[in-house]
Amino acid sequence: MREPALNARRLAYSGAMQTSGAAIDGRSTTLTAADGRLLAACWFEPDDPPHAVAVVSAAGGVPQGCYRAFAQWLAARGYAVLTYDYRGIGSSCQGPVRQDPARMTDWAVRDMSAALAAAADRADQGGRADRGERGDRLPLLLVGHSFSAATARPLRTVCSAPTPC
Repeated sequence: MREPALNARRLAYSGAMQTSGAAIDGRSTTLTAADGRLLAACWFEPDDPPHAVAVVSAAGGVPQGCYRAFAQWLAARGYAVLTYDYRGIGSSCQGPVRQDPARMTDWAVRDMSAALAAAADRADQGGRADRGERGDRLPLLLVGHSFSAATARPLRTVCSAPTPC
């Protein structure tokens, strides 16, 4: 099985995921899960006001950086995109991975909910959040890879977003 980072790089280099201009840089941020755990995250914003907000939720144990090219590709097509690291993974790691008490249920319930809540807030703002512009509520999308796709449907019952996740 190929690693997601290699597949994303191959797509980017093949032109399948090229953006329409310069690469869209992400803006680092921190999410706070309901239990207070801090999660590293990154927003990718389009040049023009977005037409939707997308959360790219990683496969189990995969750092958000593996989805950077995909997030840039989506942003170049008008989506405000949020990527994040699960607790104990990538930049959200707080010490040795084997000593982190995080469980996959934490990733599915607490971490994904924090990302969806941040994205729902962003969708409520409409317009361009980084420029203080406001507009109508934007559609909210979840792009789940592997573990995240499998847990997204059950998460609808625990999601606190104002509209269905």
